[in-house]
Amino acid sequence: MFSANANPSVFVSATTADLRTTREVVNRVLNTLGCLPVEQSLFPTSAYVEVQALLRKKIQACQAVIYIAGLRYGREPRPETLPSGRRRRSYTHMEFDLARELKKPLYVFVCQDDYPYDLPRSGIDSTEEDSDVRDLQRVHRQALTAAGGTYHQVASSEELSNRVQELETRLDELRRQIQSVRMAAFVVALVLIAACVGLAVVIYRIQDAVIDNQHALAEEQQERDAKLLQLLVEATSKENSKQNLGDYVP
Repeated sequence: MFSANANPSVFVSATTADLRTTREVVNRVLNTLGCLPVEQSLFPTSAYVEVQALLRKKIQACQAVIYIAGLRYGREPRPETLPSGRRRRSYTHMEFDLARELKKPLYVFVCQDDYPYDLPRSGIDSTEEDSDVRDLQRVHRQALTAAGGTYHQVASSEELSNRVQELETRLDELRRQIQSVRMAAFVVALVLIAACVGLAVVIYRIQDAVIDNQHALAEEQQERDAKLLQLLVEATSKENSKQNLGDYVP
């Protein structure tokens, strides 16, 4: 059934090691804006194809994506699982790529070097990433801030929070789009129901007409049988009368 409460689902992409607190801040802001924050922080597999399918399904179901780029590259699928010719991409890079491929409204925030990043978690996050992945992240950040790209550079979580709040008008537009889609689906459902009801009525009337016709034919047959029986009775009566007259002797 159609509901007027249409809450856009917004996928929030950020590396967990250094931006987990930042992601929580963004999630709280989205909640205050009436949106449903979505994230993928746990990965049951590290094979590229499976990770991509998991992220594609999650992002496809969302109406927008907020992408936050820090200094860390983050985790990535096992390099040996990459299809031939596919370049190395971290999980968050893949989320960015899929948002663009799926043509989702994409809001990019690039954290400055002096941003108050989270400290690595003991026993979970590496203290420092290898130089090769640091280079990959540096190139990625440069691509995000290249001429023609739409992004916001932020120096603190407070500034990021304010920037996300400024998206309220755009998120309201997404909400209206969801309402329109749901209303259209509701109308289509009503039309289909009406069509089914109308078809059922037509079928019922046809069946009723067939039954009436069968009854009429049965009544006509009964009338013919009754007339035939009457004729036989009359003929038999006349024959008996003739025989009785032939047997009479004055």
